[in-house]
Amino acid sequence: MATTRKPQSVQQPITSLIICFILWKILLLAVAWIGPGSGYDTSSTLLLAREGAGSDPNGGCPSFTTRLMSWDAIYFVSIAKTGYLYEQEWAFGWGYTNLLSSISKELNLTPGSIATYVWTGVAVSHVSHLLAVILLYLLARKLTPEGVEDHSAFVAAALHIVSPAGIILSAPYGEALYSLLSFAGTLLFVHAMCAFHGRQTLYQDSIIVIAGALFGFATTVRSNGIFNGAMIAFEFASQLINLPWNLSSLVLWRKIVALGLAGLLTAAGFVVPQMIAFYDICLDRPRVSWPRPWCGASLFPSVYTWVQDYYWGVGFFRYWNMSNLPLFVLSAPILWLLFTSAADSLMRVLHFSNRQAPPPRPVQSKENLASQNKSEHQSETSHALKTMVTAKLAIPQLIIAILALTNFHVQSIIRVSSGYPLWYVWLASELLQQKSDTIPEKSVGDTIVARRNSLFRHHIVVRGIITYAIVHAGLWSSFLPPA
Repeated sequence: MATTRKPQSVQQPITSLIICFILWKILLLAVAWIGPGSGYDTSSTLLLAREGAGSDPNGGCPSFTTRLMSWDAIYFVSIAKTGYLYEQEWAFGWGYTNLLSSISKELNLTPGSIATYVWTGVAVSHVSHLLAVILLYLLARKLTPEGVEDHSAFVAAALHIVSPAGIILSAPYGEALYSLLSFAGTLLFVHAMCAFHGRQTLYQDSIIVIAGALFGFATTVRSNGIFNGAMIAFEFASQLINLPWNLSSLVLWRKIVALGLAGLLTAAGFVVPQMIAFYDICLDRPRVSWPRPWCGASLFPSVYTWVQDYYWGVGFFRYWNMSNLPLFVLSAPILWLLFTSAADSLMRVLHFSNRQAPPPRPVQSKENLASQNKSEHQSETSHALKTMVTAKLAIPQLIIAILALTNFHVQSIIRVSSGYPLWYVWLASELLQQKSDTIPEKSVGDTIVARRNSLFRHHIVVRGIITYAIVHAGLWSSFLPPA
């Protein structure tokens, strides 16, 4: 019988992903280099011109360094060089700016030059993005059904390469590093939930704590990383529910403690930078002759929430006005992906639990029947675990999608979505499943038409993501919206 040869990309997935990654980065950087101009903001041009590293601030062609120092990248590299000087700068990830500062100073290539911080940020983003791609491949292999891991995982990782965040994952931004830390934490969390059957082990508990620490580090890079703690909180609550019937179980107590530590470590990623800012601004700055309003907050004095509200106008439905309607339209495909993939993953848990029993099987020998029952039980257990864990991954994604729609500057979801693994895995699975599924003859009519329409819709979304990333690279590098 003839065998079907696997595509080269599946035979050597990591090598193929690295090649795709390099080619994609070359394309985006080339588009950024030939962008239309310097845009309406000359902040990066002026900063670099002081050191002789930029273009002529009076209208000369921007340098490549200038093009990669647009929008929020100006804040990140400036903070990395000088520290947090102004209140509004605390909106930008404390963990990322300190990492950028430490690496740049350690390299000591051009002491004091802001260009050094720019290119350090570019290097950190490229390395982080590549490692995140590999981690997403490994994560997708754990989440997808048996028999399709290689294909589906490869497509999911490839989708992260061409993420709608685009050039942001190459620039001095925290998104690439956040994706790396978030994917690493999620991979360990999934490994702890799925890799073991039966008795909970100490190794499994330690993996959960490490996952919480990675989520905490991710939160210092991007504050939305704290929502990863929702997965831990859900598992923690489910174990507490079981506690009254298992008070003497040392294994259960140990798991509860591990989940509690993981949750605290995740929360620390948000709380610690707020404490540092409180001490720096509210207690240790003699030049501030009046107390800032947020310093006297009775519950939790948070500079981040104050800055987002006061300087950037973030708040419930505050972004809902007619002038921002084009940004909602632009963000709609990503929001659709986030909501649909999360809802579908949650619904599959209900579908799995309400499934009917399988039809009767032909009579077999006792040995064959026992072996088949054991195999089917293991497969069923593995499938149930993966379905449940995948649903838990939907929780933080659903939270960030709702907040983006109601509270945030909605267009930011286009780059923030890069750090949430579920939608990549879901979209890859949908693309491959709809392409390969066979349709029963009795349901050829409307069913096959609906499936083709769904496949066409998903392909359109993927092509739109790629097109947007390419166009956005030229606009962003020229300091043109959307940011």
